[in-house]
Amino acid sequence: MLTIQQKAHFEAFGFIAVRQLFSPAEVDIITREFDAAMLEDRGGKPFDGKERQEFYNWYGGRPAVQYLPSDKRVLGPIEQLLGPGYEKGKNNDGKLYIGDTGWHADTGWSPDIPDGENDSERIAGRRARHHYIPSIKVAFYLDPVSGETGALRVIPGAHRNPYHDRLWSLHNAIPRVAASMEDTGPRLLKMWERDTGSPEGGEQLLSDPKVNHFGVEPSDVPSYPIESEPGDVLFFSHQMWHSSFGGKVGRRMFTLNFWSSQTDNGGGE
Repeated sequence: MLTIQQKAHFEAFGFIAVRQLFSPAEVDIITREFDAAMLEDRGGKPFDGKERQEFYNWYGGRPAVQYLPSDKRVLGPIEQLLGPGYEKGKNNDGKLYIGDTGWHADTGWSPDIPDGENDSERIAGRRARHHYIPSIKVAFYLDPVSGETGALRVIPGAHRNPYHDRLWSLHNAIPRVAASMEDTGPRLLKMWERDTGSPEGGEQLLSDPKVNHFGVEPSDVPSYPIESEPGDVLFFSHQMWHSSFGGKVGRRMFTLNFWSSQTDNGGGE
């Protein structure tokens, strides 16, 4: 369970790291099972490091680790933070990473809802309706990670509005979404001009994921690296802006996801 101070930390900053929640012996078993599951998912082939590997619910059917989504050490803090009646995510991923992960939020502001929380398409339920419901990702890093070697970087407090939506141009998916949704580009260009005072540079935003209206390199965005050792568990809001830089190819991480029973716009699914 979280202390009063830890709960306050999460609510204010959007994340909390619980150190050595799992013992070294448990981590050894989890790592062994994770590696075996990922190897099976690759058909027994070595990881070539060319593309990120993602394997959802990797622990399924593996008796030694299938307890993970229901472990009380995880569910206790989740109930403290989300309240009773929370929902477990159906797709929890295991990943082998290959490089930097640009800035994004898992839910919250997204290029397909440019006006963010106030986007009419979102409010009408046509796009990303539940992007602003409280929800949490629980991350387990199976390799030591520091600020320079792929640790999760977060912008403290950026899980809440109005701050959250103000960081919109950091989202690394802007070029991809703008290319696939014809109404998105023009709306983003208007936002660019609004926030920079000029249309200059707007087209570059739509083609280069490193461009933002703050004029800084993604790796230089003011942020906090959550350094982690195997056995540590990170709880952070899905609305948190996060990234990672400098990590080695093949670094290992898996997540569990949880959603509040709360729904927005007076409805639910």
